[in-house]
Amino acid sequence: MSTAELLLVWRLFRVDAARNRKRIGLTVMAIAWGTLSIVLLLSFGEGMKRSFHRTSRGMGEGIGVLWPGATTRAYAGLPSGRAISFTDEDAELLGARIPEITAISREYSKRVPVARGTKTVNARVRGVDPSFGALRNIIPQAGGRFLDDLDSSLKRRVVVLGDMLELGPIAEAEHRAIGRAVAASGTAEFVGLGRSCRTAVEAAREAGLAESHHADTFEDTVAHLLKRLAPGDAVLVKGSRGMRMERVVDALLARFGGEDG
Repeated sequence: MSTAELLLVWRLFRVDAARNRKRIGLTVMAIAWGTLSIVLLLSFGEGMKRSFHRTSRGMGEGIGVLWPGATTRAYAGLPSGRAISFTDEDAELLGARIPEITAISREYSKRVPVARGTKTVNARVRGVDPSFGALRNIIPQAGGRFLDDLDSSLKRRVVVLGDMLELGPIAEAEHRAIGRAVAASGTAEFVGLGRSCRTAVEAAREAGLAESHHADTFEDTVAHLLKRLAPGDAVLVKGSRGMRMERVVDALLARFGGEDG
């Protein structure tokens, strides 16, 4: 296109613009508004995508989570709706039986009141293995760090057991076996609560665990633990439902939950 032709197009445009200013103005505004809307929608979508990816990465990448639940069918004479809970041994069994699992962590969770100074909040307290941090992409705050295997190996382990009330005639033999197992596990201290656990404590002492103690009541158990435990100790509390061992957990959390360490 020659220069003369370009000048002609420009003159025609100026004449048309002078006659249709309103139409041209509305057209330009419509184009601008459409462009702005597209930019806003793309920005909103990109923000949603980044937020979703950040949240999913916070949950973990390439992981599977198993939750306890209840049965949906009757089996072997047992009704449906029975509660299914996991044990520590389940995690170890999965890791041993499925070679594709490169890391596994148990997780215990309970909402309890946690106090620091004059401030008290109803916080969710979790107990996990050192591998949990890498699995869930947990990034510690500046100056902090997550648990590691050295923490697990150096911690002082304390076992608190209540009577196993469901054993019937084999109760004495089984409690004695439990006491020997506790002594062989490398536990630093063993506390037994209840009549049958006296047998377990005696068996643990015979097996070489000098720090084996028996308590007849919940109050005696908690009083002993509060005198002996320190921040950083790992405490396993187990027993039959009828022993209400959760009272021991609640008492320890009320004492140590807001402490450093």
